Amino acid sequence: MLNKALIVVLSFAVILLSACNNDQPFNRKLWKDADGLDFKYRNTMLNDLLKNRKIKGMKFYQVTDTLGWPQGKKDDYIYYDIVVKYDGYPPSYVKRLFVYFKDSVAVNTKIYEHTAKKKK
Repeated sequence: MLNKALIVVLSFAVILLSACNNDQPFNRKLWKDADGLDFKYRNTMLNDLLKNRKIKGMKFYQVTDTLGWPQGKKDDYIYYDIVVKYDGYPPSYVKRLFVYFKDSVAVNTKIYEHTAKKKK
């Protein structure tokens, strides 16, 4: 009897923990919502964006219409800040979404993460 109760409790705990992830569906308005440098919803929407939105194949203007104007732009890519932790300069942590283009069509996406090493 004790084993059955333990199995039920552990099963319930696993279900509860798996339901408690912070992911939420992509929402264009919330993606663009920022208070200066902090985009508080982007990290929770990133998985849904990459899994359920077809960024690859979009034209540049379609990407910027969906995600807003990027934080950075180079010849063949743009990037969006997901999380940037400023507790000095340079930031201690950076997470960005890069979208790569060829002939103005998105061909790849990449997540970049960097943690600054503390100087001794």
